[in-house]
Formats: sequence, C-alpha cells, structure tokens
Amino acid sequence: VAGVYLSASATLYRHLGFSVTKLGGTSSSLLTVSNLQLLLTDPPQAEDKALLLTGGRDLPSDIDGLLVRPLSPELDIENSEVTHSNGVVRAEALVIRSPDWQRTKSAFERLGIMEAKAREDIYP
Repeated sequence: VAGVYLSASATLYRHLGFSVTKLGGTSSSLLTVSNLQLLLTDPPQAEDKALLLTGGRDLPSDIDGLLVRPLSPELDIENSEVTHSNGVVRAEALVIRSPDWQRTKSAFERLGIMEAKAREDIYP
C-alpha cells in the first residue's frame, strides 16, 4: 500500500501545516510523507476513498469492499525530502475498520499485504 486516495480539501491539510502539491491540469493535490502518499481530490468525487497500490501485477478493483486505485507511475517517487511546517515526517499506521476483521485480514494476506502490528485490545 503506497498511499490513500481521499476526496478531501487540500486547503484543510495546508491549514494543518502540511505541504501539499497541486497536480497540474487536475483538481487533485498530493501530500507526501516518507512512507505514504495522500492523493487529495477537491471538490469531492463520487469515489471518496481508496487505497493506492503499486506493482506491475493486475490489481483488484477492491479488497474486501475497499476500493483500490493504482498509484500512477509519475506519482510513485521517493519523497523523503518533503518537509511540513507541522513537523510530520511519516505515517505511524494505516488503520482499516471492518465489520469482519478476519475476512478483511485474509483478503489483504491473499495479496501479500501482511498485518504489521496486531492490536490485541480490539480483537474480540
């Protein structure tokens, strides 16, 4: 998982102290930290969130109902040099809530995306 697509205002993220780059000729902006990219689209689109995946293989259209979009090759770049006035340098975690966490976990594992950290306090 290289990032997240969100139908959200880039202005909000700028006010929160993030450096956001407007993508020419589109209504999209890119927010990057060293390990994650947020592709922001303003105004809100019908598809309001999706995971951004990389890889040459055929990507599924969704993972257990969560939409998937390929990360465009021109956006798949190293961004360790981007600085944000709020001091953020990386994302700690990507949390996905599901009504059936075992099914969702299995769907990710079938694609080779393994759970990095299990929270014992939330599993039934």
